[in-house]
Amino acid sequence: MMPILIADAQEIEREGIRAMVERETDWEVCGVAENGPAAVARATELKPDAIILDLKIPGLDGLEAVKRIKRAVPKTEILVLSAHESEDLIEQIFESGAKGCVRKAGAGRWLVPALRSLQVHQPFLTDETSAMLFSRFLNTDAGRKKNPDSKARFTAREREIVRLFAEGKSNKESAVALGISVRTSESHRAAVMRKLRLRSLADVVRYAIRNDIVDA
Repeated sequence: MMPILIADAQEIEREGIRAMVERETDWEVCGVAENGPAAVARATELKPDAIILDLKIPGLDGLEAVKRIKRAVPKTEILVLSAHESEDLIEQIFESGAKGCVRKAGAGRWLVPALRSLQVHQPFLTDETSAMLFSRFLNTDAGRKKNPDSKARFTAREREIVRLFAEGKSNKESAVALGISVRTSESHRAAVMRKLRLRSLADVVRYAIRNDIVDA
């Protein structure tokens, strides 16, 4: 039996995933986690063969959760579920240590094939994602010039700054939420804007939605 951990904040989504997993006779759900820190702790405790992790799990940035889990249990394979996909986000997901990425809207079709790939330690991309990345490969130079996200790489703190900015939080509100000074919050925000080469809140909101940092 392949033990699988489900990390998702929404009970209805966890139960739907559990149902799909347990229809397979050689898989079992060994545990669940409702937030990022719990996902890291449960993964460390249970050492499952695979984890299905919602990128927007609360309490810890999803990419940071993947990195921490891979440090704690390197042999555990991670499948990320994301509400949206962009070329940049897909790259960041794989760079964090995940072995596969599936859009939530396509989970009914792709979840089982993705886990089968992870079961034999092979990466998984949906047809749509493969086509997206292949198109970028064919147009690398032009694509990188046109896409302001293409060279952006964020720390977990910077992703949190993007989330708070996209939600309309002021520098003072962001500073309180993160436990930092207002000046540090301003510096982080300015650095993120430079890195993204964006000018307005509307641009940041579009970026945050496209990269599954905030909901549409």
